[in-house]
Amino acid sequence: GGKADITELAVGVPVSWEKYYDARVGEFFIFLSLRQFLDRASAERSATGWKNDRIQIYGKDNRRLIVFVTKWDNPKESSEFSEAYVRWMKARFPRGSVRQDKERMFLKTAGKEKFLCALDNDMVLIVWGKGVDAGEFASLINKMKTGPQTKI
Repeated sequence: GGKADITELAVGVPVSWEKYYDARVGEFFIFLSLRQFLDRASAERSATGWKNDRIQIYGKDNRRLIVFVTKWDNPKESSEFSEAYVRWMKARFPRGSVRQDKERMFLKTAGKEKFLCALDNDMVLIVWGKGVDAGEFASLINKMKTGPQTKI
């Protein structure tokens, strides 16, 4: 636990998108979320080392964009969370198409949902777009000031 500074997240989200929600969720919420699709031991281990987070939800027309940044005690802990979250996404969307390398994973579902999970040192960025096409999703992510690894 403990506080860590997380600056404004979705710097690149256009002002035409309305911000509906802006909060911190915490280690327990992360554990509960992972627990939906992972065993208890994996979920507990992957939520350990949490330092801070910030979640923001934006909407425009019938589209949603969820931006979630987590900060961890060290790169080992952030990597463990990132790997667990990737397993969680694959379990939640078993038929999703996945592109993945060491720092990022991009998942696309048949139902116009897109996810990015990007690892950057002691931070993990997760972006979830609903009703957003691939070009718009890539454009939104590439504008976010969250490090070079977020480009898709």
